[in-house]
Amino acid sequence: MATGDRSKPGQIKVFDFGLAKLTERLAPVRSTGEDAVLMINGRHDFIFPLETNLNVLFRLLGAPAKDKRHALLDSGHFPFPMRDAIKEILNWLDRYLGPVQPQQSAPGKISP
Repeated sequence: MATGDRSKPGQIKVFDFGLAKLTERLAPVRSTGEDAVLMINGRHDFIFPLETNLNVLFRLLGAPAKDKRHALLDSGHFPFPMRDAIKEILNWLDRYLGPVQPQQSAPGKISP
């Protein structure tokens, strides 16, 4: 996933849940109780409203409360503010994998 001390096995899961049969689709998600979860959504999403869909989904995720984060960006469903999303993702990775450490290069050599 990364270089240096950040290299650890990991998974990135992207879920796009339709409204139909939501609980059936969540069965495998709920079973991953030891995984940390970062869920990023737009606060003003009209396709999957916060109160009736996104908050419900977040509560159903099986990760411990200390390892779950629901980041709400100031947007709708699309377009997404990518700078804000990337910042959330990088902060999350730093929290669980540790900050990026610069690689030491040999004298006279430039690191890639």
